[in-house]
Amino acid sequence: MTLALLLTLVAFLDTNAPPRPLDTAGIDCTCAEVFESYAEQVEAAYLGYRFEVADRDTRFFTQRTVDYRRRAQRTPLRQCVHLIHEWLGLFGDPHIGALRSLSDSTRKARGWPQSMGMQAPDQVRQRLTDRADQLDPVEGIWYAGNRVMAVVESDDLAGLFLAVVLEEDDVLGKAGAVIARLERGIEQGQYRVVGVGPLAGERRASVHADRLLRIGQTRMGRRFPAPVHAPDPLDPFRPTIKQLEAGAVLVSVPSHRYGYKTVLDSLVHLHHEALRDAKDIVIDLRGNSGGSSIMTDALHPYLYSPDMEPSIWDGPSAILTSEITRAYYKARMQWGMPYARAAVLLAKAELGDIIRDPRTQFPERKPDTLYAGSRKVGVLTDWVNISAVDVFLLDIRRSSRVTLFGEATNSAVDHLSVTRHVLDIPTCPQEGFVLYLPTSAAPWMPDGGLNATGIEPDVVLSMPQSEWIDAALTELRSGGSQATE
Repeated sequence: MTLALLLTLVAFLDTNAPPRPLDTAGIDCTCAEVFESYAEQVEAAYLGYRFEVADRDTRFFTQRTVDYRRRAQRTPLRQCVHLIHEWLGLFGDPHIGALRSLSDSTRKARGWPQSMGMQAPDQVRQRLTDRADQLDPVEGIWYAGNRVMAVVESDDLAGLFLAVVLEEDDVLGKAGAVIARLERGIEQGQYRVVGVGPLAGERRASVHADRLLRIGQTRMGRRFPAPVHAPDPLDPFRPTIKQLEAGAVLVSVPSHRYGYKTVLDSLVHLHHEALRDAKDIVIDLRGNSGGSSIMTDALHPYLYSPDMEPSIWDGPSAILTSEITRAYYKARMQWGMPYARAAVLLAKAELGDIIRDPRTQFPERKPDTLYAGSRKVGVLTDWVNISAVDVFLLDIRRSSRVTLFGEATNSAVDHLSVTRHVLDIPTCPQEGFVLYLPTSAAPWMPDGGLNATGIEPDVVLSMPQSEWIDAALTELRSGGSQATE
């Protein structure tokens, strides 16, 4: 994985704006100290370091780390998180990352800008309405709960877009504030972003399924122009189930966040008969960058086929015993037996030991009831799919009902179960340096890996994403996967 991809998965909250006098006032904190703190935690708690560095020829990594330590000596604190990202990029793992998370009040106290100018909200809405048939995919009105933002092309320069707050909000800021500039990127549907305030720093943005917008970790749904298959009106990343014509059902899963599991469970219960009797089911995963793989367990009885066999994914995962991993699994014991077993094993192991979590094997995980029928299942994937989405795909693609459509995933599946660890650096209080760290390694590690290849779809779709659902249904009905009764 490239560093550019990593930048799309972790929000950069450290700004690139010119330093101001208050940025480091009264703070005896250096980038060199921050670098050493990150390096210490990575070596103690990251299996990628153990497998790929400590247990192998380390000359290349060691020399590069020496180079980065030298650079850290002369790097300003405000740019330090970017240097850490470069160093972590040596592992090629999108799940490991650095973040500097400062509160809005701290940013304001230090004089960091909260807007890049002002635009009249009513005029912005009118410009979007007047050009409704000519809008760029990123243009429109986007929402997340009560937060409403417009993206509109600049009057001054074609291909440059402004993110404008439409309704005053404690997070986004004042109505009319321009909080980011977006410029078309090299890749189709992607944009380079420079922002301030809640979007401070340099990021990348992308539009998915014509209805979801991602700017770093900020995620919003399209309100205008209204998409054909609209997301949830309050939370655009909540799962939805919609019955289509001709016995088809659309299941949209824009996120695998564990908090959405009960929502999806309830929806599946509500639409049980429609799912059981469906001729075709389309599962739309576009824009989904992971969460917890058990979030979609309720769908298994409708997706699995009787002829499914165990695969490489069903082996035991590896976990490095550290204070970070112990805390992570102890806090998640209620998520199920795999987490509870890992917590117990880690508590008994010595620091530095590698345990093999006896993950529940496939025959035991297979639902007691599989709903018979000739239904076919099309799963839509795109380039942002990683992590728990990869796990879901590796599991269900062995079903004879399932066909994958769309784009190859980017895959971040070699190391999983990411925790957010705030670094305790005595000389850097309240500076908000955070390490995102995967706590387990996949069963095939360290002998192989999928991060470099991704998961390829069975059918590549190259038409506009707004046509993907219809294209998948057409393919399923003309042949598609052959379901087993």
